Amino acid sequence: MKVVAFVQHAVTSLTKQLFVIVLSLLILLILLVLARRVRNLGWRRGLRLGQSGRGVERSGIEFYERLTALLAAKGLLREIDQTPLEFAATVGLNEAHLITNLYNRVRFGGAGLTRVEKHNVDVVLAKLEKET
Repeated sequence: MKVVAFVQHAVTSLTKQLFVIVLSLLILLILLVLARRVRNLGWRRGLRLGQSGRGVERSGIEFYERLTALLAAKGLLREIDQTPLEFAATVGLNEAHLITNLYNRVRFGGAGLTRVEKHNVDVVLAKLEKET
């Protein structure tokens, strides 16, 4: 009888210890994943759990990539050591400067484009596409 009670107590104690160890490892794993995300993406995007930021970021990249592709078709290529704003200044087009400022705000500021800004970007890019 005492042996059975001792074994039951030992199993219960071992189960509790195992649960605490597994829970601790799970928390450690979550913290490591979050630390890696913050290191790679920065505080704001690293701690964001939803998909809400991806669409904004991707659309910002897409309209800037359209601009750089159009300018490349005209023979205007961005140097590796140039920032987007430096490149826009060397291009000498007001449209390139406008789109680059919006790109920087979306990409690095975490802001989205308003409906009017999206329309203006589309109009400017369509104009540049017609010119090439």
